[in-house]
Amino acid sequence: MKLGYLYIKGLVFLFTSLSILSIIGILTFGYIPFGIILTTSMLPHMPPGTVVFAIPVFNVTEQIQIGDVVIYCYKAYIPGTEIPVCKPIVHRVIGFRTDGKLLIKGDANNVIEIVDPSQVKSKVIFYIPSFYYIEIDRERGIGFWIPCGILLFVLLLALPKYYEVTIRRI
Repeated sequence: MKLGYLYIKGLVFLFTSLSILSIIGILTFGYIPFGIILTTSMLPHMPPGTVVFAIPVFNVTEQIQIGDVVIYCYKAYIPGTEIPVCKPIVHRVIGFRTDGKLLIKGDANNVIEIVDPSQVKSKVIFYIPSFYYIEIDRERGIGFWIPCGILLFVLLLALPKYYEVTIRRI
């Protein structure tokens, strides 16, 4: 087998595994297993495009320490409705209050946020800086479609070899 073919199979396996783990994690444990940082709030350690991988947090007082990076849910609403949704935010824990709430802020931010322990869903265990960095064009949404196109291209390259399709010359 060629090295390039194994590389493509590895990428397909990686993306498939991450997708399955995400669905299982969200449905079973209610936590966010990984995310992509889209803003500059975590500079200089985590630039935009950083992919973070996380484990679930069941007990904040035992699992979280000062300096840990967490993913928590900021309560947002679907525009034009009163339906609440979870907007995941990745920030660093800088302290604890006496009432049990966490003091959290982005590394590049000046504002300290007070977060209830029930909002903390995951603890970041490792990250890949600038893995997914594409300048986001907010009007066209190109930041989403380019990675999808790249993934589709990789899958299309892998399919003929995976199914051992042969092309005959006429």
